[in-house]
Amino acid sequence: MCRFIEEARVASALNHPNIATIHELAESDGVRFMVMEYVEGVTLKEKVNGGPLDSSTIVALGCQIADALHAAHTAGIIHRDLKPSNIMITPQERPKVFDFGVAKRAPALHPHDYARLDLWLPCPGAIRQRNAGRSRRESRRLTRLSTHPTLVS
Repeated sequence: MCRFIEEARVASALNHPNIATIHELAESDGVRFMVMEYVEGVTLKEKVNGGPLDSSTIVALGCQIADALHAAHTAGIIHRDLKPSNIMITPQERPKVFDFGVAKRAPALHPHDYARLDLWLPCPGAIRQRNAGRSRRESRRLTRLSTHPTLVS
């Protein structure tokens, strides 16, 4: 139950067109529930499973998702569970990020702070550095896991 309450608190602190809005956390007859914006559409997972996306759609969705994550990071919230099933795509092709259940609060971030974060971003240089000293098999496994792209999974 604590995770549920924390998710509601974290997500309700965000106000961005690409993040699903949490309207309130309420209780009725001893049952707690979250009132969230209704988002019509399909998950990104369903959209990708329906067939390949053209490059312009991938870029448009990716930019909007990145903008939503930037807004969350600027507010000091790190999603930590971003995956295609946690992104709804509206009929107007607008992505909405939701499910902040395992989000982590961090100090509010500004672009110049990203270099100081103790977060590992899956770029080629980081992958080589992160895998230094690991067996070849383990290194390949970790690289595959870390570079699993959200938009094409």
